[in-house]
Amino acid sequence: MRKHFNYTLLVTCTVGLLAASVDMPLAWTSPNFIKLYSNDSSINPLPRPITEREDSWIGSLLVIGAVIGPIPAPYICSKFGRKKALLVTALPIIAAFFTQAFARSVYTIYATRVITGVSLGAGYALLPIYIGEIAEDYNRGMLSQAINVFWSFGNFLVYATGPFMSYRTFNVMIAAFPASFFLLFLLLAPESPHFLVAENRLDQAVKSLMLLRSKAKEEVQEEINSIGQQLTEQKGNKGLKELFATGFVRRAFFICLWLVFTQELCGFSVIFFYLQLLFRESGSRISDELSSLVMALFVLATSFVSPFLVDRFGRRTLLLVSCSGMCLSLAALGGFFFVKEETSASTLPIYWLPLASLVMFVFFFNFGMSVPWTITAELLPCYVKETATTIITSLSWMLAFLCTNFFHSVTHKIGIGRTFWCFAGYCFVAGIGIYCFVPETKGKSFTEIQDVMKFGGVFQFGSKKVQGESKDAGENKQSKEKY
Repeated sequence: MRKHFNYTLLVTCTVGLLAASVDMPLAWTSPNFIKLYSNDSSINPLPRPITEREDSWIGSLLVIGAVIGPIPAPYICSKFGRKKALLVTALPIIAAFFTQAFARSVYTIYATRVITGVSLGAGYALLPIYIGEIAEDYNRGMLSQAINVFWSFGNFLVYATGPFMSYRTFNVMIAAFPASFFLLFLLLAPESPHFLVAENRLDQAVKSLMLLRSKAKEEVQEEINSIGQQLTEQKGNKGLKELFATGFVRRAFFICLWLVFTQELCGFSVIFFYLQLLFRESGSRISDELSSLVMALFVLATSFVSPFLVDRFGRRTLLLVSCSGMCLSLAALGGFFFVKEETSASTLPIYWLPLASLVMFVFFFNFGMSVPWTITAELLPCYVKETATTIITSLSWMLAFLCTNFFHSVTHKIGIGRTFWCFAGYCFVAGIGIYCFVPETKGKSFTEIQDVMKFGGVFQFGSKKVQGESKDAGENKQSKEKY
C-alpha cells in the first residue's frame, strides 16, 4: 500500500511551497522591525524610523488581511475547485512581496501587509482541506502535519536570512517561493478527487486518484465509490443553519474553533511577531541576531517531530504534551522578565533563560499545536467543512489581531513578565480542556470519525469503546467502507 504514496507526497511538497510562503509574513516583522526603526538610510528603506504605533499597525494589519482572506475562499473552493483556489491564493502574496521590496512609504507597507494577510488567511483555510482530501486514511495525519514543516520552514528562512540581508534583497528573495509554487502546482497537481466526485466529473476523479495513488483504474474504483457514498450521506445545506442545526456538527465546530483559538492564546503570534525585539528587550549577552538564528533552527528542526508521531501516538497526546511544555516555558520566560522589571536582582546569571525558554516554547508548539488544523479537517463533515473552516480561520485571525495590536498596551499596564504568565495560565487550562473534550481521530476514516461524534460521549480515549453508541450504529459503522 505504501508504495503508492510517492506522487501524493510530491504534490504535498509542492503545496508546501505555498504553506511556507503564507507563513513568512508572520515572522517578517522580527528582522525587519530592526531595520525600520533604524536611523541609517542604508538600512531603513523609509525616509524616517517608524514609531511604536506604526510598529503595532504593521504587525496587526497582517491579521486584518488574514481575517478577510478566508471569506471568499469557500466560494472559490466549491465553485471552481481546490486547485484553482490555491493558485488564486498565491497571486496576492507574489505581488505584495515584490511591492514590499521597493516600498518607500510606511503606508505602502501597510497595504502589502493587508494583502499578504489575505493570502495567509486563505491559505490556512484551504491547505488542510486539499491535503485531507488527497491523502489516504493511514497517512492523512502525517501529510496534514507535514504542512507544519513547510510553515516552519517559512519562519526559518525569515529568521535565518532576514537579519543578514538588505531589506530589498530579502523581499525579492522570499517572493520567489510563491512564484515557484504557482508554476509547479499548476503543472503537477491534480484537482481534489472529492471535489470532482461532488461535481459528478467521475472520469476526471478517477484520473486524479490514478495519478495520486499510482494505481490502475480498476484499483481506484473502490475509493471513488467510497467517496461518492460519503458525499451522498453528508449531502446538505452548506450554510450557517446546517452548521448549528445538528448536535454533533455543532460540537465538532466548537471543539475545532477552541483548539485553533488555543494557538493564539498561548502567545504564538505575539512571540513570532516580536521575537527579535523580545531578545533585545531581555538585555541578554547573546545578540538578538544570533538568538533569532538559533530560534530559526529550532523552528525548522522541531517541525519534523509531529508528522512522525501524530499517527503513532495520536492527536490528543501531542496536544496534551504541547500545552504542558508551553505552560512551563512561558512561565519561565515570564519569571525572567518579572525579575528584570519588578525586582532589583540582576538577571546576568540567567541571561540564557529567554533564549532557552523560547526554544522550548517553539519545540512544544511545533510538537502539537499544528494538530488543530488536522483535527479541523477531520472532525467537520464535508457539507459544512468549507463554511466552518472560513469562520474558524477568520475568528482566529481576529483574535490574533487583538493579541498583537494590544500587546504593547498590555505589557505597559501589567509588565512583560505578567503578560507571559497569562499565556502560561491559558496553556494550563487548555490542557485540561483537551483531556476532557477532544476526541482521538488517529487511524479513523472520515465516516468512522463522524460516527464517534454522533454516537460517542464527551470523553474519547483513543481505542476505548465509544460510550453511548447503539448496537445498530456499531454494526453500521462496521459495514461502511473506509475512506
